[in-house]
Amino acid sequence: MAILRKDKGLRLKDKGQNGSCPMKTEGTLLNYGAPEKFPINSGHSSFIPSAPAKQSGGSAEQCGGKQPADRHPSSFSLFRRRAQTTVELMLVLPIFMLMIFMCMELGNIAHQVIMVHHCAYELARIGSLVAGPMGGSPDTTPADKSRAEARMRAVLREMFPQYYGKINLHVFNPVPTEIDPQAAGHQNEDLEIQLDYPVELLFPMTNYLLADGPNKQNHTMMIHVKMRMPIEKPVFR
Repeated sequence: MAILRKDKGLRLKDKGQNGSCPMKTEGTLLNYGAPEKFPINSGHSSFIPSAPAKQSGGSAEQCGGKQPADRHPSSFSLFRRRAQTTVELMLVLPIFMLMIFMCMELGNIAHQVIMVHHCAYELARIGSLVAGPMGGSPDTTPADKSRAEARMRAVLREMFPQYYGKINLHVFNPVPTEIDPQAAGHQNEDLEIQLDYPVELLFPMTNYLLADGPNKQNHTMMIHVKMRMPIEKPVFR
């Protein structure tokens, strides 16, 4: 490899197997490998770092080589990469946040369901103790539904003093089951109730999937719990 110094720049003469191919560069050595040493007028040697050359005449492909890629990307290409990352983040972020909110909302709903089932069980147990006839009454005395309902509503108000107006309690007529074989004419009955409890959805975007329609902007989901309990009837013989 020979280097000729002229006034308008450097001329690189690269001799390969197929002949020579002169290429003119603008003041920079065309070298894509390791830095090479060449003599200068002062008699000392120096190293030229590797750097791609800007060609003004001829091309590297004509000499049988390939022009390497740009090792120093421009600011515009860096901006495009950053913009692409931002766009991808904006596309994925809503789905990711919705998954997180759904997990937390399901935990909130599970907590409310357990609480409402426990409340319905306690109400049905209290109603079954109150609905039965008084001691000494005949076996044919029916259960007192109104008395049991009044007692259950009073207890429900104590359970939810600030949320009582939003909860619906339905008390159905006692359901006859079987006659006690040990006491002729003693009719057994069950008390059945239903508790409608609205759950307030706490996290955004979950109302579009979990809220009751048609107006999903209320952010509420209704839980319906049914409980059945045998009415306590004393037997006197």
